[in-house]
Amino acid sequence: MRTLRWQLDKGASMDNVYMPLFAAAAIGVLLPVCIIFMRQSVKLQRQQVIKDLEHIFHRPHSEGRDQVIPSFEFVKFKYFMNSKTNIRPEPAHDIPTYILLFASIPLTICLFCLGFVAMSTALSIAVGYNDETSRPIELWRAALTIAYVGAYLFTVRDLLCSIENFDLGPARLLAGALHVLFGVATALLFAVVWMSIFPEPLPIKSIPLFLAAFAVGYVPELGIRSLLRASKLWLFKREDLNVYKAFKSTPLEVIDGIDSEIRSRLREFNITTVQHLATANPLMLFVETPYGIYQIFDWVAQAQLCGVVGLRGFTALSKLGIRTIFDLERAVLDSKISTPGIRQEIGRWIFTGIRDDGQPPDLRVVSAPTTDCDRNVIGMVEVLIDDLHVQRLRQIYNCVSDRLGHENARLKSTVRNATKAQAVRLELSAPKLAKTELTIVQAPGEKTAAMQ
Repeated sequence: MRTLRWQLDKGASMDNVYMPLFAAAAIGVLLPVCIIFMRQSVKLQRQQVIKDLEHIFHRPHSEGRDQVIPSFEFVKFKYFMNSKTNIRPEPAHDIPTYILLFASIPLTICLFCLGFVAMSTALSIAVGYNDETSRPIELWRAALTIAYVGAYLFTVRDLLCSIENFDLGPARLLAGALHVLFGVATALLFAVVWMSIFPEPLPIKSIPLFLAAFAVGYVPELGIRSLLRASKLWLFKREDLNVYKAFKSTPLEVIDGIDSEIRSRLREFNITTVQHLATANPLMLFVETPYGIYQIFDWVAQAQLCGVVGLRGFTALSKLGIRTIFDLERAVLDSKISTPGIRQEIGRWIFTGIRDDGQPPDLRVVSAPTTDCDRNVIGMVEVLIDDLHVQRLRQIYNCVSDRLGHENARLKSTVRNATKAQAVRLELSAPKLAKTELTIVQAPGEKTAAMQ
Protein backbone atom coordinates (compact mmCIF):
# COMPACT_ATOMS: atom_id res chain seq x y z
CA MET A 1 0.00 0.00 0.00
CA ARG A 2 3.00 2.27 0.29
CA THR A 3 3.04 2.63 -3.48
CA LEU A 4 -0.62 3.55 -3.52
CA ARG A 5 -0.17 6.09 -0.75
CA TRP A 6 2.79 7.65 -2.57
CA GLN A 7 0.80 7.94 -5.77
CA LEU A 8 -2.13 9.53 -3.92
CA ASP A 9 0.22 12.03 -2.26
CA LYS A 10 1.40 13.04 -5.71
CA GLY A 11 -2.14 13.71 -6.78
CA ALA A 12 -2.35 10.78 -9.16
CA SER A 13 -5.73 9.90 -10.56
CA MET A 14 -7.69 6.89 -9.37
CA ASP A 15 -7.14 5.25 -12.76
CA ASN A 16 -3.39 5.32 -12.22
CA VAL A 17 -3.85 3.97 -8.70
CA TYR A 18 -6.02 0.99 -9.57
CA MET A 19 -4.43 0.22 -12.92
CA PRO A 20 -1.60 -1.87 -11.35
CA LEU A 21 -4.17 -3.64 -9.19
CA PHE A 22 -6.30 -4.68 -12.15
CA ALA A 23 -3.27 -5.64 -14.23
CA ALA A 24 -1.85 -7.79 -11.42
CA ALA A 25 -5.22 -9.46 -10.90
CA ALA A 26 -5.50 -10.26 -14.60
CA ILE A 27 -1.98 -11.69 -14.73
CA GLY A 28 -2.35 -13.69 -11.54
CA VAL A 29 -5.78 -15.19 -12.24
CA LEU A 30 -6.02 -15.57 -15.99
CA LEU A 31 -2.75 -17.46 -16.47
CA PRO A 32 -3.53 -20.52 -14.27
CA VAL A 33 -7.15 -20.66 -15.40
CA CYS A 34 -6.24 -20.49 -19.08
CA ILE A 35 -3.54 -23.14 -18.65
CA ILE A 36 -5.93 -25.56 -16.94
CA PHE A 37 -8.65 -25.20 -19.58
CA MET A 38 -6.08 -25.46 -22.37
CA ARG A 39 -5.08 -28.82 -20.88
CA GLN A 40 -8.64 -30.08 -21.19
CA SER A 41 -8.88 -28.87 -24.79
CA VAL A 42 -5.61 -30.57 -25.76
CA LYS A 43 -6.77 -33.76 -24.05
CA LEU A 44 -9.99 -33.93 -26.07
CA GLN A 45 -8.22 -33.22 -29.36
CA ARG A 46 -5.58 -35.92 -28.80
CA GLN A 47 -8.15 -38.45 -27.66
CA GLN A 48 -9.80 -38.14 -31.06
CA VAL A 49 -6.46 -38.76 -32.80
CA ILE A 50 -5.90 -41.87 -30.66
CA LYS A 51 -9.34 -43.20 -31.55
CA ASP A 52 -8.44 -42.86 -35.22
CA LEU A 53 -5.16 -44.71 -34.65
CA GLU A 54 -6.97 -47.53 -32.90
CA HIS A 55 -8.53 -48.62 -36.19
CA ILE A 56 -5.02 -49.25 -37.54
CA PHE A 57 -3.25 -50.83 -34.58
CA HIS A 58 -6.12 -52.83 -33.09
CA ARG A 59 -6.06 -56.24 -34.75
CA PRO A 60 -8.48 -58.66 -33.07
CA HIS A 61 -8.06 -62.43 -33.07
CA SER A 62 -4.54 -62.47 -34.44
CA GLU A 63 -3.16 -65.99 -33.90
CA GLY A 64 -5.98 -66.85 -31.54
CA ARG A 65 -5.65 -63.73 -29.36
CA ASP A 66 -5.79 -59.97 -29.53
CA GLN A 67 -2.49 -58.53 -30.64
CA VAL A 68 -1.30 -55.98 -28.11
CA ILE A 69 1.08 -53.22 -29.19
CA PRO A 70 2.63 -51.85 -25.97
CA SER A 71 3.58 -48.53 -27.57
CA PHE A 72 -0.02 -47.83 -28.50
CA GLU A 73 -1.30 -49.07 -25.13
CA PHE A 74 1.00 -46.61 -23.35
CA VAL A 75 -0.48 -43.78 -25.39
CA LYS A 76 -4.00 -44.91 -24.49
CA PHE A 77 -3.11 -45.20 -20.80
CA LYS A 78 -1.91 -41.60 -20.81
CA TYR A 79 -4.99 -40.01 -22.38
CA PHE A 80 -7.78 -42.44 -21.47
CA MET A 81 -7.38 -42.65 -17.72
CA ASN A 82 -11.00 -43.56 -17.01
CA SER A 83 -11.23 -46.50 -19.43
CA LYS A 84 -10.97 -50.22 -18.60
CA THR A 85 -8.82 -52.60 -20.64
CA ASN A 86 -7.70 -56.19 -20.41
CA ILE A 87 -4.33 -55.03 -19.14
CA ARG A 88 -5.79 -52.53 -16.65
CA PRO A 89 -9.13 -53.83 -15.30
CA GLU A 90 -9.41 -51.07 -12.70
CA PRO A 91 -9.47 -47.64 -14.35
CA ALA A 92 -7.26 -44.87 -13.03
CA HIS A 93 -8.85 -41.47 -12.63
CA ASP A 94 -7.62 -38.32 -14.30
CA ILE A 95 -6.93 -35.23 -12.22
CA PRO A 96 -10.22 -33.33 -11.82
CA THR A 97 -10.33 -29.71 -12.90
CA TYR A 98 -11.30 -28.44 -9.47
CA ILE A 99 -8.16 -29.98 -7.94
CA LEU A 100 -6.00 -28.20 -10.51
CA LEU A 101 -7.80 -24.93 -9.78
CA PHE A 102 -7.28 -25.42 -6.05
CA ALA A 103 -3.59 -26.24 -6.55
CA SER A 104 -3.15 -23.07 -8.61
CA ILE A 105 -4.10 -20.79 -5.68
CA PRO A 106 -0.49 -20.38 -4.41
CA LEU A 107 0.68 -19.51 -7.93
CA THR A 108 -2.18 -17.04 -8.32
CA ILE A 109 -1.33 -15.33 -5.02
CA CYS A 110 2.37 -15.06 -5.88
CA LEU A 111 1.70 -13.68 -9.34
CA PHE A 112 -0.86 -11.20 -7.99
CA CYS A 113 1.13 -9.83 -5.04
CA LEU A 114 4.49 -9.62 -6.78
CA GLY A 115 2.81 -8.48 -9.97
CA PHE A 116 1.18 -5.59 -8.14
CA VAL A 117 4.58 -4.37 -6.92
CA ALA A 118 6.05 -4.83 -10.39
CA MET A 119 3.20 -3.01 -12.13
CA SER A 120 3.34 -0.18 -9.61
CA THR A 121 7.06 0.18 -10.19
CA ALA A 122 6.61 0.20 -13.95
CA LEU A 123 3.86 2.83 -13.64
CA SER A 124 6.07 4.93 -11.35
CA ILE A 125 8.87 4.80 -13.90
CA ALA A 126 6.48 5.85 -16.64
CA VAL A 127 5.15 8.75 -14.53
CA GLY A 128 8.68 9.73 -13.55
CA TYR A 129 9.68 10.35 -17.13
CA ASN A 130 6.98 13.02 -17.38
CA ASP A 131 7.56 14.54 -13.94
CA GLU A 132 10.98 15.94 -13.10
CA THR A 133 10.07 16.35 -9.39
CA SER A 134 9.37 12.63 -8.88
CA ARG A 135 11.58 10.61 -6.58
CA PRO A 136 13.93 8.00 -8.06
CA ILE A 137 12.87 4.37 -7.93
CA GLU A 138 14.51 2.26 -5.25
CA LEU A 139 17.06 -0.18 -6.63
CA TRP A 140 15.48 -3.20 -4.96
CA ARG A 141 12.10 -2.43 -6.53
CA ALA A 142 13.65 -2.24 -9.97
CA ALA A 143 15.47 -5.55 -9.41
CA LEU A 144 12.25 -7.15 -8.14
CA THR A 145 10.34 -6.00 -11.21
CA ILE A 146 12.93 -7.33 -13.64
CA ALA A 147 13.20 -10.65 -11.75
CA TYR A 148 9.42 -10.95 -11.76
CA VAL A 149 9.33 -10.52 -15.53
CA GLY A 150 11.94 -13.25 -15.97
CA ALA A 151 10.18 -15.62 -13.56
CA TYR A 152 6.82 -14.97 -15.21
CA LEU A 153 8.17 -15.73 -18.68
CA PHE A 154 9.77 -18.95 -17.47
CA THR A 155 6.56 -20.01 -15.70
CA VAL A 156 4.48 -19.42 -18.82
CA ARG A 157 6.94 -21.38 -20.94
CA ASP A 158 7.13 -24.22 -18.41
CA LEU A 159 3.35 -24.51 -18.12
CA LEU A 160 2.92 -24.50 -21.89
CA CYS A 161 5.49 -27.28 -22.18
CA SER A 162 3.62 -29.25 -19.53
CA ILE A 163 0.47 -28.93 -21.65
CA GLU A 164 2.32 -30.15 -24.72
CA ASN A 165 3.66 -33.15 -22.78
CA PHE A 166 0.34 -33.59 -20.96
CA ASP A 167 1.97 -33.79 -17.52
CA LEU A 168 0.35 -30.78 -15.89
CA GLY A 169 -0.55 -31.61 -12.32
CA PRO A 170 -0.80 -30.01 -8.87
CA ALA A 171 2.92 -30.50 -8.29
CA ARG A 172 3.79 -28.54 -11.44
CA LEU A 173 1.56 -25.63 -10.40
CA LEU A 174 3.09 -25.54 -6.91
CA ALA A 175 6.55 -25.72 -8.47
CA GLY A 176 5.68 -22.66 -10.55
CA ALA A 177 4.83 -20.69 -7.41
CA LEU A 178 8.09 -21.74 -5.77
CA HIS A 179 10.01 -20.78 -8.88
CA VAL A 180 8.58 -17.25 -8.84
CA LEU A 181 9.27 -16.80 -5.12
CA PHE A 182 12.74 -18.29 -5.40
CA GLY A 183 13.71 -16.11 -8.36
CA VAL A 184 12.44 -12.87 -6.83
CA ALA A 185 14.06 -13.63 -3.45
CA THR A 186 17.40 -14.36 -5.12
CA ALA A 187 17.20 -11.12 -7.10
CA LEU A 188 16.47 -9.15 -3.91
CA LEU A 189 19.49 -10.77 -2.28
CA PHE A 190 21.62 -9.69 -5.22
CA ALA A 191 20.23 -6.15 -4.90
CA VAL A 192 21.06 -5.98 -1.19
CA VAL A 193 24.63 -7.11 -1.85
CA TRP A 194 24.94 -4.67 -4.72
CA MET A 195 23.71 -1.72 -2.63
CA SER A 196 26.17 -2.61 0.13
CA ILE A 197 29.01 -2.49 -2.38
CA PHE A 198 27.76 0.63 -4.21
CA PRO A 199 25.86 2.81 -1.70
CA GLU A 200 25.02 5.42 -4.34
CA PRO A 201 25.04 3.57 -7.65
CA LEU A 202 24.62 5.45 -10.86
CA PRO A 203 22.04 4.17 -13.36
CA ILE A 204 24.77 3.04 -15.74
CA LYS A 205 26.42 1.00 -12.97
CA SER A 206 23.15 -0.79 -12.20
CA ILE A 207 22.91 -2.46 -15.62
CA PRO A 208 24.85 -5.61 -14.49
CA LEU A 209 22.47 -5.93 -11.55
CA PHE A 210 19.42 -5.71 -13.81
CA LEU A 211 20.85 -8.36 -16.14
CA ALA A 212 21.60 -10.62 -13.18
CA ALA A 213 18.10 -10.05 -11.79
CA PHE A 214 16.49 -11.19 -15.04
CA ALA A 215 18.80 -14.22 -15.23
CA VAL A 216 18.11 -15.40 -11.68
CA GLY A 217 14.42 -14.71 -12.16
CA TYR A 218 14.39 -16.96 -15.20
CA VAL A 219 16.77 -19.58 -13.75
CA PRO A 220 17.02 -19.18 -9.95
CA GLU A 221 19.50 -22.05 -9.63
CA LEU A 222 21.99 -19.98 -11.62
CA GLY A 223 22.07 -17.31 -8.95
CA ILE A 224 22.36 -19.77 -6.07
CA ARG A 225 25.27 -21.58 -7.72
CA SER A 226 27.01 -18.26 -8.38
CA LEU A 227 26.66 -17.26 -4.73
CA LEU A 228 28.00 -20.62 -3.53
CA ARG A 229 30.99 -20.44 -5.86
CA ALA A 230 31.76 -16.89 -4.72
CA SER A 231 31.46 -17.79 -1.04
CA LYS A 232 33.79 -19.79 1.19
CA LEU A 233 31.42 -22.78 1.27
CA TRP A 234 33.58 -25.23 -0.65
CA LEU A 235 32.37 -28.34 1.17
CA PHE A 236 29.50 -29.07 -1.19
CA LYS A 237 29.98 -31.51 -4.05
CA ARG A 238 31.07 -30.04 -7.34
CA GLU A 239 30.68 -31.48 -10.83
CA ASP A 240 33.62 -33.06 -12.62
CA LEU A 241 33.99 -31.02 -15.79
CA ASN A 242 36.09 -33.75 -17.45
CA VAL A 243 32.95 -35.88 -17.73
CA TYR A 244 31.41 -33.38 -20.13
CA LYS A 245 34.53 -33.51 -22.28
CA ALA A 246 34.46 -37.32 -22.48
CA PHE A 247 30.75 -37.65 -23.31
CA LYS A 248 29.23 -35.40 -25.95
CA SER A 249 25.65 -35.28 -27.15
CA THR A 250 24.74 -35.37 -30.83
CA PRO A 251 22.40 -32.60 -32.01
CA LEU A 252 19.18 -33.42 -33.81
CA GLU A 253 20.24 -31.56 -36.96
CA VAL A 254 22.31 -34.58 -38.08
CA ILE A 255 19.02 -36.39 -38.77
CA ASP A 256 17.91 -35.99 -42.36
CA GLY A 257 14.70 -33.95 -42.33
CA ILE A 258 15.22 -32.13 -39.01
CA ASP A 259 16.26 -28.48 -39.09
CA SER A 260 16.61 -25.87 -36.37
CA GLU A 261 12.90 -25.04 -36.44
CA ILE A 262 11.85 -28.66 -35.97
CA ARG A 263 14.45 -29.08 -33.26
CA SER A 264 12.95 -26.15 -31.37
CA ARG A 265 9.53 -27.77 -31.70
CA LEU A 266 10.80 -31.11 -30.42
CA ARG A 267 12.55 -29.37 -27.55
CA GLU A 268 9.13 -28.65 -26.07
CA PHE A 269 8.77 -32.42 -25.62
CA ASN A 270 12.17 -32.77 -23.92
CA ILE A 271 13.77 -34.18 -27.08
CA THR A 272 17.03 -32.28 -27.54
CA THR A 273 19.54 -34.92 -28.68
CA VAL A 274 19.69 -37.91 -31.00
CA GLN A 275 19.58 -40.28 -28.01
CA HIS A 276 16.31 -38.74 -26.84
CA LEU A 277 14.79 -39.22 -30.28
CA ALA A 278 16.07 -42.80 -30.58
CA THR A 279 14.28 -43.80 -27.37
CA ALA A 280 11.07 -41.84 -28.00
CA ASN A 281 7.72 -43.50 -28.56
CA PRO A 282 6.87 -42.76 -32.23
CA LEU A 283 3.13 -43.07 -31.63
CA MET A 284 3.30 -40.64 -28.73
CA LEU A 285 5.19 -38.18 -30.90
CA PHE A 286 2.57 -38.54 -33.63
CA VAL A 287 -0.23 -37.76 -31.19
CA GLU A 288 1.54 -34.84 -29.52
CA THR A 289 3.31 -33.22 -32.48
CA PRO A 290 2.11 -31.97 -35.88
CA TYR A 291 4.37 -34.33 -37.85
CA GLY A 292 3.29 -37.37 -39.86
CA ILE A 293 3.62 -40.94 -38.68
CA TYR A 294 5.92 -42.03 -41.53
CA GLN A 295 8.09 -38.97 -41.03
CA ILE A 296 8.48 -39.79 -37.34
CA PHE A 297 9.27 -43.44 -38.17
CA ASP A 298 12.09 -42.31 -40.43
CA TRP A 299 13.49 -39.89 -37.84
CA VAL A 300 13.47 -42.43 -35.01
CA ALA A 301 15.01 -45.14 -37.21
CA GLN A 302 17.78 -42.73 -38.28
CA ALA A 303 18.41 -41.74 -34.66
CA GLN A 304 18.70 -45.37 -33.61
CA LEU A 305 21.27 -46.02 -36.33
CA CYS A 306 23.25 -42.92 -35.35
CA GLY A 307 23.12 -43.93 -31.70
CA VAL A 308 24.62 -47.40 -32.25
CA VAL A 309 27.29 -46.65 -34.88
CA GLY A 310 28.25 -43.10 -33.89
CA LEU A 311 28.23 -39.90 -35.88
CA ARG A 312 31.18 -40.88 -38.08
CA GLY A 313 29.74 -44.26 -38.94
CA PHE A 314 26.28 -42.78 -39.48
CA THR A 315 27.64 -40.29 -42.00
CA ALA A 316 29.61 -42.96 -43.85
CA LEU A 317 26.74 -45.46 -43.98
CA SER A 318 24.35 -42.82 -45.30
CA LYS A 319 26.63 -42.45 -48.33
CA LEU A 320 26.13 -46.17 -48.96
CA GLY A 321 22.35 -45.73 -48.89
CA ILE A 322 21.95 -47.10 -45.36
CA ARG A 323 19.97 -44.41 -43.56
CA THR A 324 18.07 -46.25 -40.82
CA ILE A 325 18.58 -49.09 -38.38
CA PHE A 326 16.34 -51.30 -40.53
CA ASP A 327 18.47 -50.62 -43.61
CA LEU A 328 21.46 -51.88 -41.63
CA GLU A 329 19.51 -54.97 -40.54
CA ARG A 330 18.46 -55.85 -44.08
CA ALA A 331 21.87 -55.15 -45.61
CA VAL A 332 23.67 -57.47 -43.19
CA LEU A 333 21.16 -60.09 -42.01
CA ASP A 334 18.83 -60.52 -45.01
CA SER A 335 20.10 -63.51 -47.00
CA LYS A 336 18.30 -62.33 -50.13
CA ILE A 337 20.11 -58.99 -50.19
CA SER A 338 23.31 -59.26 -48.20
CA THR A 339 26.61 -60.34 -49.74
CA PRO A 340 30.10 -60.75 -48.22
CA GLY A 341 31.25 -57.62 -50.04
CA ILE A 342 28.41 -55.51 -48.65
CA ARG A 343 29.00 -56.80 -45.13
CA GLN A 344 32.72 -56.15 -45.42
CA GLU A 345 32.17 -52.53 -46.47
CA ILE A 346 29.57 -51.95 -43.76
CA GLY A 347 31.79 -53.55 -41.14
CA ARG A 348 34.66 -51.21 -41.92
CA TRP A 349 32.57 -48.14 -41.18
CA ILE A 350 30.75 -49.65 -38.19
CA PHE A 351 33.96 -50.49 -36.38
CA THR A 352 35.49 -47.15 -37.34
CA GLY A 353 32.50 -45.28 -35.93
CA ILE A 354 32.78 -47.05 -32.58
CA ARG A 355 36.23 -45.63 -31.91
CA ASP A 356 36.53 -41.95 -31.01
CA ASP A 357 39.98 -41.65 -32.58
CA GLY A 358 38.73 -42.85 -35.96
CA GLN A 359 40.88 -46.00 -35.92
CA PRO A 360 39.32 -49.47 -36.29
CA PRO A 361 39.14 -51.52 -33.07
CA ASP A 362 40.65 -54.97 -32.54
CA LEU A 363 37.79 -56.57 -34.49
CA ARG A 364 38.67 -54.53 -37.56
CA VAL A 365 37.75 -55.70 -41.02
CA VAL A 366 40.68 -56.33 -43.32
CA SER A 367 40.82 -55.26 -46.94
CA ALA A 368 39.63 -58.62 -48.30
CA PRO A 369 36.52 -60.41 -46.95
CA THR A 370 37.23 -63.46 -44.82
CA THR A 371 35.03 -65.88 -42.95
CA ASP A 372 36.07 -64.58 -39.53
CA CYS A 373 35.56 -60.95 -40.46
CA ASP A 374 32.19 -61.74 -41.98
CA ARG A 375 31.15 -63.54 -38.81
CA ASN A 376 32.31 -60.58 -36.71
CA VAL A 377 30.22 -58.13 -38.73
CA ILE A 378 27.10 -60.28 -38.49
CA GLY A 379 27.56 -60.77 -34.75
CA MET A 380 28.13 -57.07 -34.14
CA VAL A 381 25.00 -56.06 -36.07
CA GLU A 382 22.92 -58.63 -34.18
CA VAL A 383 24.13 -57.07 -30.93
CA LEU A 384 23.43 -53.51 -32.10
CA ILE A 385 19.83 -54.22 -33.12
CA ASP A 386 19.05 -56.29 -30.01
CA ASP A 387 17.40 -53.40 -28.18
CA LEU A 388 13.92 -52.85 -26.80
CA HIS A 389 13.54 -49.53 -28.59
CA VAL A 390 14.43 -51.15 -31.91
CA GLN A 391 12.02 -54.01 -31.24
CA ARG A 392 9.25 -51.53 -30.43
CA LEU A 393 9.84 -49.60 -33.64
CA ARG A 394 10.01 -52.85 -35.62
CA GLN A 395 6.67 -54.00 -34.21
CA ILE A 396 4.96 -50.76 -35.23
CA TYR A 397 6.71 -50.86 -38.60
CA ASN A 398 5.52 -54.42 -39.28
CA CYS A 399 1.99 -53.56 -38.20
CA VAL A 400 1.77 -50.63 -40.59
CA SER A 401 3.41 -52.72 -43.33
CA ASP A 402 0.78 -55.44 -42.91
CA ARG A 403 -1.96 -52.85 -43.18
CA LEU A 404 -0.47 -51.56 -46.43
CA GLY A 405 -0.35 -55.11 -47.80
CA HIS A 406 2.56 -57.24 -48.94
CA GLU A 407 1.60 -56.68 -52.57
CA ASN A 408 2.75 -53.07 -52.14
CA ALA A 409 6.24 -53.98 -50.96
CA ARG A 410 7.51 -53.81 -54.55
CA LEU A 411 6.28 -52.31 -57.80
CA LYS A 412 4.38 -54.83 -59.88
CA SER A 413 6.78 -54.45 -62.80
CA THR A 414 9.69 -55.05 -60.43
CA VAL A 415 8.04 -58.20 -59.10
CA ARG A 416 7.40 -59.51 -62.65
CA ASN A 417 10.98 -58.81 -63.70
CA ALA A 418 12.30 -60.49 -60.58
CA THR A 419 10.12 -63.54 -61.29
CA LYS A 420 11.37 -63.74 -64.89
CA ALA A 421 14.97 -63.37 -63.78
CA GLN A 422 14.49 -66.15 -61.24
CA ALA A 423 12.95 -68.40 -63.92
CA VAL A 424 15.90 -67.73 -66.25
CA ARG A 425 18.34 -68.62 -63.51
CA LEU A 426 16.46 -71.86 -62.87
CA GLU A 427 16.52 -72.73 -66.58
CA LEU A 428 20.23 -72.05 -66.80
CA SER A 429 20.95 -74.11 -63.72
CA ALA A 430 18.63 -76.98 -64.76
CA PRO A 431 21.19 -78.79 -67.05
CA LYS A 432 23.80 -78.62 -64.31
CA LEU A 433 21.36 -80.04 -61.78
CA ALA A 434 20.31 -82.81 -64.16
CA LYS A 435 23.92 -83.69 -64.89
CA THR A 436 24.73 -83.75 -61.24
CA GLU A 437 21.67 -85.87 -60.47
CA LEU A 438 22.54 -88.26 -63.29
CA THR A 439 26.09 -88.66 -62.07
CA ILE A 440 24.90 -89.36 -58.57
CA VAL A 441 22.34 -91.92 -59.68
CA GLN A 442 24.82 -93.79 -61.93
CA ALA A 443 27.56 -93.81 -59.33
CA PRO A 444 28.33 -97.29 -58.10
CA GLY A 445 26.62 -98.20 -54.87
CA GLU A 446 24.77 -94.87 -54.65
CA LYS A 447 21.58 -95.69 -56.56
CA THR A 448 19.58 -96.57 -53.47
CA ALA A 449 20.72 -93.46 -51.63
CA ALA A 450 19.96 -91.24 -54.57
CA MET A 451 16.49 -92.63 -54.99
CA GLN A 452 15.88 -92.07 -51.30
